[in-house]
Formats: sequence, C-alpha cells, structure tokens
Amino acid sequence: MRILPFQFLWLGMMFLMTCPGLVRTVVGQEPEIIELKEKSSQDALDIYSDAAKFQNNSKFEIAVEEWEAFQKDFQDDPYAPKAIYYLGICALQLKQFDKAAKAFEFTATRYNRHESTESALFYWGRTRYAQAATVKEAKQKTAHLTTAIAAFEKQLETFDKGVLADQAHYLLAESFYGLDDKPRAITAYQSVVTQFPKSNQRENAIYALGATLEETQKYEEAGKMYDLFLAEFPEATLRTEIRMRKAETILQAKNYAEAAEIFAEVSVAEGFALVNHSRMRHGFCLKMLKDFEAASVLFLQFMTDSEAAEFHLEAAGHLHSICRSYLTDKKYDEALKLTESLRGTLKDKNLLVQVEIAAGDALNGQEKYEEARSRYLEVVQKYPEHGLAAEALYFAAFAALKLKQYDGVIQDASSFVKQFPKHEFRKDMTKLLEEARILKSAELFENKKYAEVLVILKVAIQENPTGTRADDNLLLLARSSAELNQFDEAKQYALQLIQDHPKSDLLAETRFRLGEYLFQAKQYAMANQQYALVVSEHAESPYVANALYSQAWSQVFLGEQSAAEKMFTVLIEKHPEHKLVALALLGRGKSRRQQQKFDETIVDMDAFLKTEPSVNLQTDAWFEKGMSQIGLQQHENAIETFGQLLEADPKFSNADSVLYEIAFAQRALEKPDAAKTTFEKLLADHADSALAADSHFRLAEYQYADEDFKESVEHYTSALAQSKDATPLQENIIHKQAWAYFKLTDYEKSVASFKDQIAKYPEGGFVLDGKFMLAESLYKLENYQAALDAFLELMEVEFPAAQYPLLVRLHSGKAASELKSYEQARGLLQQVVDSEDAVADSYRREAHFEIGWSYDREQNYEKALPAFTSAGRDRGAIGARAHFMIGDIAFKQKQFTEAIKQFDRTILRFEDEKAPEDVKQWQALAAFEAGRCKEVLAGEVKDDPTRRKIIVTEAIAYYQMIVDKYPQTEYVKQAQQRIEELGAIK
Repeated sequence: MRILPFQFLWLGMMFLMTCPGLVRTVVGQEPEIIELKEKSSQDALDIYSDAAKFQNNSKFEIAVEEWEAFQKDFQDDPYAPKAIYYLGICALQLKQFDKAAKAFEFTATRYNRHESTESALFYWGRTRYAQAATVKEAKQKTAHLTTAIAAFEKQLETFDKGVLADQAHYLLAESFYGLDDKPRAITAYQSVVTQFPKSNQRENAIYALGATLEETQKYEEAGKMYDLFLAEFPEATLRTEIRMRKAETILQAKNYAEAAEIFAEVSVAEGFALVNHSRMRHGFCLKMLKDFEAASVLFLQFMTDSEAAEFHLEAAGHLHSICRSYLTDKKYDEALKLTESLRGTLKDKNLLVQVEIAAGDALNGQEKYEEARSRYLEVVQKYPEHGLAAEALYFAAFAALKLKQYDGVIQDASSFVKQFPKHEFRKDMTKLLEEARILKSAELFENKKYAEVLVILKVAIQENPTGTRADDNLLLLARSSAELNQFDEAKQYALQLIQDHPKSDLLAETRFRLGEYLFQAKQYAMANQQYALVVSEHAESPYVANALYSQAWSQVFLGEQSAAEKMFTVLIEKHPEHKLVALALLGRGKSRRQQQKFDETIVDMDAFLKTEPSVNLQTDAWFEKGMSQIGLQQHENAIETFGQLLEADPKFSNADSVLYEIAFAQRALEKPDAAKTTFEKLLADHADSALAADSHFRLAEYQYADEDFKESVEHYTSALAQSKDATPLQENIIHKQAWAYFKLTDYEKSVASFKDQIAKYPEGGFVLDGKFMLAESLYKLENYQAALDAFLELMEVEFPAAQYPLLVRLHSGKAASELKSYEQARGLLQQVVDSEDAVADSYRREAHFEIGWSYDREQNYEKALPAFTSAGRDRGAIGARAHFMIGDIAFKQKQFTEAIKQFDRTILRFEDEKAPEDVKQWQALAAFEAGRCKEVLAGEVKDDPTRRKIIVTEAIAYYQMIVDKYPQTEYVKQAQQRIEELGAIK
C-alpha cells in the first residue's frame, strides 16, 4: 500500500477551508426550503461566538455540540447555513462522518442554492470517501466508496469544468483504489494527468499513478511515470521520494549495490521527510553487501539522532546482528567497539541485554576475562528476570575461573544453582562450584580469608577433636572468629582450648586473647580475671606486659579508676623498656582524669606527648588534656587544645566528644553563634554519636521553625533515640517529630509517632491535635478503617477551633467512602454541606465532591453528576477535579469521545496561566486522560494506518500540552514517555 505523506496535509487544509453553504444534488424529492430571517438574535450570536472559539482552538468535539445547539434552535437565522456548514466541517475533523454528512445534506438541501454548491457536492463525496477509511467491514467500506464515487461522478456531471473538478477526478481515483479497482483508479489518475495539465493535483496524480502501477508490478511503466514526474517537477518536494521509490523497486530485485547508491544520494537530500527511511534502507543494502563497517556507521548515527527515534530499535537490531557476525568471524575488537557504541543509546531492554552479553563475549574472546565478567554480572544484576540472565551468570562464573578468582566462582555458581535450579547449565555449575571450593581451600589461610578458614577448620575439629594440632586449630578458629568480630564464637573456641588442652604451650596466649574477646564484649570483670591469670600463672610469658596493660583498661571500664592507675604504674615501673609504657602513661592519665586529678592528668599527657607518638595517639592525649582543662575551667586553653587535636586528625575517634566540649566551652565564653556552628558540625560529622542528642534537640527547633522538616525530623528522631528519661518536653518533641513526618508525607512514621505521643501522654497538652493528626495520617496511609475509627472517636470532642468538627466529619466521610461505606460517608459529608457555621463555606464544595465521588464509586452516575456539578462551582482544585470527574464518568462508560470533550472543558475553563499548581495538576491530568482516550480510539482503528496515525498525532498533542503548559506536574515524564512511544507508532 502506497503512503502519501503530503496527502494528509492537503486534506487537513481542505477541512479547514471556510466555504459558503452547499446544495445537495442527489436524485429525489427536494425538501422544503427554509426562509432566513433578516437579523440574528443575541442568543444566536452568543452560541455562534462560543462555537467559533472552540473551533478555533481545535476543540472540535465541543464545537460540534455548540453548532448542533445552533441548528436546533436557530435554523432560520441568517448565520444558520454557515453554522450548520461549520458543523459539518467540525464533524468531519472528528471523523464523525454520518453527522458531517447530515450537516452537509442539511446545508445543501434546506436553503436556497448558493455559490458553493460544487464545494458541497465535493465534500459530500469526500465525507463518504473518508468514512470508508474508518470501517473494517468490507461491505460497509464498499458501500461508502461506492457512494463517494457516485457523488464525485454527479459533481463532474454537473460541474465538469468546475474549480474542484480535478480534485474530484483525483478522489474518484482514490475511491476506485480503495475498492481495489486499480485499473479504473489508473484510468481516473490518468484523467487528471491528461485533462488537467495545470491542476494542482497533477503532481499527486502522477505520483499516485506511478505508485499504483508499481503495486500492480508494472515496474517498467511505474519507472516511466516516475521519470515523467522528475521531468515535469524538477523542484517538487516529492522529487526525492520518487527517486527513493525507484531505489526501492531496484532493491526488490535484490540489486543491492545499485539500490545502495541511490539510497545514499537520497538520504542526504535536505528537507526530505523520508531521509531516515532512506538512510535505513541504505544501511540495509550495505549490510546485505557485508560492508559491515559502513553499515555500522549509518546505523550508529540513528542511535544518537533524536529526530529519528522511530528507527532506533530497527537500527539497534541491525547493529546487534552485525556484532554477532563480527563475533562469528572472531573480530572481537570490532564487535566490542560496536557494543560500546550501543551501550549508551539503547532503550529496548531485551536488545540491551543481548548487546551486553555480546560485549562480554567479545571481551572473553580477547581473553579480557575481568572485564567480560563485569559485563556478564551487570546483566545479571540489572536484568535478573531476563531469560538470558542465567547464561550471563554462567559465563561470568567461567570468566572468574579463568582469572582464578575462586571467590567469584563460588559466588556466581552458588547464585546460579539457587536462582536457576532447573536450568540446563545447572549440572555444569554444580561441578564448577565444587571445583572452586577445592581450589579455594588451598589458599585460604595464607590470604587471610577468615570466614572460609572457619568453614574448613570447623570440619577438621569435628572430625578429629583430639589431634596433635587441635589446639592450634582452636586458637586459629578463635583468632579468625575475632577477626570477623564474632567474639562470642571466639570466646567459645578459646575456652574449649583451655578446657581440653590444659598442657598446651598456647595457654598463656589463649588466656590473653580470651581476655581480649571478653574485653571487646564489654565483659570487663571476666576479662580482668583472664589477664590476672596470665600475670600470676605465666610470669615468664611475653604476654604479661600486655596483660597488665589490658587489665588496667578493664579496670578503667569497670569504674575502678584507682586500681587502673596502680596497674598502669606497675607496668611503667616494672617494664620500663616495654613498648606499652608510653601508652600506659596515656592510660594512667585517662584514669587520673576520671578521678578528677586534672593537674596530674595534664602532667601524664605532656610526658606522653614527648614520646612522639603517632598522630592518633597524640590526639587522644590532647583530648584528655583538653578535658582536664575543661575540668579546671580553662575554656580558652581547652578550645586551643581541642583545635590542635582536630587539626591534626579531623577523623579522631572521639571527635564528637571534642566538638561537644568545644561547643559548651564556647557557650561558657558566651559565644552562641560559634557554639551553634560547632553543634551543627558535630551533627554533620557524627550523626550517630551518643553525645549528639543535646545538639539534635537544640537545632531541631530552629529547623522546624524554618520549615526545614527533613532536617528537623532527623534531629528530633536522634534526640528521642538517644534520650532515656521520659519528660514533658518529650511530648513536644514527639508531636513535632510526627508533624515533620507528616509534612514530609512519610505517613507510616507520622502514625507511629502520633501513636507514641498519645500512648505516652494521654493527658498531654497536644493530645487532641495528636489524635486528629493520627487519624489524618492513617487516612493518608490508606488505612481507612483505622482512620475512620479514629475520626469517629472525635465526633463529640469539643475542639478549641470551629473548623475541627467540620474537618472530622469531612475526613471521616472520605474515609468511610474509601471503605465503600457510602451511605455512612454521605451521612457524614451531608453534615458539612448542611452546616450553618461560617467556616463551613471553606469545606462545603469539597463535601459535595466527596458525595459525588461516593456515588461515582457505586457507579450511580446519575446522582454523582449533580454533586460534581455543585463542587464544580469552586474556582480552585476542587472545581477542576470535579469537572475532571464528569469527564471521567464518560471515560468509565467507554464514551471516549464524550470524555475528551469534558476533559477539554476542564482545560479551557481553567485556562489562565496563573492558575494554582493544584489546579494545573488536574488540567494536566485532564490532558493526559484525553491523550489516553485518543490512544484507546487509535487502538480501535489499528487496522487503518491512516486513521490511526491521525488519532495518535492528536494524542501526542495532548501529551505535548502537558510538557509545554504544565512542566511542573508529575505527569510530564509519563507524557514524554507516551510521546516517545507514540512517535514510534507514528
């Protein structure tokens, strides 16, 4: 079937022509002629004006209704012939062919003949011709085309030399073509060519004649007609297309080289509408000629050309095919280069997966196994449900095996066996998994793979618990567990060694390490016992000094600061050359500070700092010194010391404590701005610090007041989490935290917080607001039953403000409606409607809307519509939504054309660009739903490419309206997606 891109433009122009009324010229009895009044009434002029506005805004559905109203009430008005003629024009635009036909018939037969009789006859035939394109049933199509042919023939009989005679011949040919009577179509086209040498349809006729000859496989004659076209219309816009058609004919003969040459020339023609099609066909010819490099260049250009989006998938498919050809030929570099070019441009998931696997295959062929594995795994991670995910994981595992990355093999193979238990590769992967584990066991200990060590040594201990190396195994198990922070397991292994191997040479080390594990678990008393045993029973052990040091620290954490100070002193005095002596000075200073021996602490810290310790230890000493200076109220000195600390190590382990002390020192020095900045830094750098609670609380209030709810809720939450004692202040914190969550639309958390508030403070000052907001949050969370129950509990409560009782009824009604308790909902909502309270005006129209909504959900559209109409008096979002719902009712009744009209009214009624954003949301949604309706209508004519294209174009226009007029709404992305997908369909 030939495609005439120019024809649609011509028809559109014809539809928009403004012509006088038409006269019907059909055989039969003439109806009574209507005599027109001399002057129009004001009512007629008003309707005429409104209809013209809708028509000029291309809102033809609404315009049709207005023109019909004019025809009904003002048939004898002076403007009636023109109004009814416009009814036909608008109906024709909407492809309401019967309605258009009746309008043209009425205009032509009920008024005296006028100068546009020929136009009327032409449109009469044109309407039936167009109507034929809308039906699928063969008999109907034949009937419409037969009627069109009769109309055109009658026109030509009456106006054989009329201004529209050439067009009638042309559409007569088109009608014959539609009846698949191509010989008579050829004759009619030839009539235009031979009888009207100056016709503006001559170019179209020659084109169509050539195309029809081509379709009847008369390629030589078609070629001659194309040659005639090129000779007569050297500047014609279709010239390039004609050359393309010749190339297409040559391609059909599989003369790819010659066809490629012509397609190449055509594809660079400036302004050619089908240039992308020509480029694609050129690339196809090159591909068939196995000139993959040149073909790839062309196809890759499509992938980055936004104006050729409809060809992206086709081009990508060709490129993937070329890529696989490269792989077959072992041209891995070329294949990889091609896949890299495709990666950033592909949008089709299935093709993208295939290209990614091809890239992995190319890298695999180049023995770049690391990169190949990465590509395969990327497919698995991004597209786990894809049919090729298993294959990608399979190849990834073997790539890891090539690299001797046994962890990767185990991971991939384990995942494969679990995810794809029925896959044909499962047996291979199971064997690969076993092999990888065998290979891995040989290098675990050397590579410090502690988790795997545990796996192997647990088996060894289980199989031979009394072996000669059992104590070594237990100690290694303990150490490996500890490296993995599994201190409970580490302790158990150490205890087992001590109990089962009391003569072991590893006993001193084991007891020391057991002490360390207990220390890590904060079991300081038990740790202290183990350290003491090392000191008392293993005096010659190299672990004695270490045990003394750790014992002192366990005493520090037990709060036995005096004992700790003494133990540090024993280490310092009895082991003066030991490497832990310097650290013992630090430890003793810490224990002294805990005893408020601030001066002695400073002496120890200064002595320690002289040993030139590492930066980390210097900062620890500065911290103790600074804290001692705080204790001595030497705030300036403390700030200076802490400043040195943070400058040396901004990531100091106790940096939060340092900042906290600096902030309070600044407060003591009456420097509030500096203190606030320091608190903020503490929170920024140490959000999880136990010392941050006070800072969270102090800053949260500022942020809530500034409506920075996201930050404030974090600070409130942290303050509550770190606060231990329930106080009246906490009610305020919880309440504001809940409000902040609500402001952030995190309703699950607002529910939890309001519940927490009410439970902890049932008599608190915020309890009524908390209960109301709990109900609101539950509603927002769509937990409607719980929300309704919560609202109903507040029905008899005396609120301090008048609007709360109305809100309780309004929102409880909405919740009941969501629960499909519609009678209950309407009873509650009616109380708002009937309220005589002055503030009820603010809620009455919303109540009307919700009543309409309840009826709508019961599919009682007869009662829903008046309620929505009442709500529609609102000039804001409620009104916009109400108008939208009137359209939605039509949509749900599958009255898509009617729905579009109502959605158009929604858009036009709130046309002001200064409309509030919530109004624009409904305008945008109305446009989106109108687009959806158009898509549904397009789907209904999917077998009619021409009609479908027009409807798809209209759908795109609605979606484009969202992008252009409502760019801040949430529907922009969806609209853009629909535009893109529909563009591909077009």
